[in-house]
Amino acid sequence: DVILLDLNMPTMTGFQVLAALKDDPTLSVIPVVMLTSSADEGDVRRAYSLHANSYIIKAVDFTQVVQQLDTFVTYWQSVRRPRFTR
Repeated sequence: DVILLDLNMPTMTGFQVLAALKDDPTLSVIPVVMLTSSADEGDVRRAYSLHANSYIIKAVDFTQVVQQLDTFVTYWQSVRRPRFTR
C-alpha cells in the first residue's frame, strides 16, 4: 500500500531507490514516504522533485520514532483506498 524509504542505505541511496520506483510504471503508483533523519532542505526538495509523496524527519529518541510510526500507520489506515486489480 505504501513504501517507507530512508535516504541512508548501504547499497543505493534512498534517492536512487525512489527514482527507480517512480521510473517503473507498475511501481510508480505506490505512494513513497521518506522517513529519514535528514532535515536538510536540499534533501527535502530533492525527494519531492523525485515525486516522493511525503517526507517525515525521524525523531532522535527511539520511543518518539515508534510514536511517529504509530501515528503514520493510523493515518494511513484511515485514508488508504483499496487498489483495484485487473
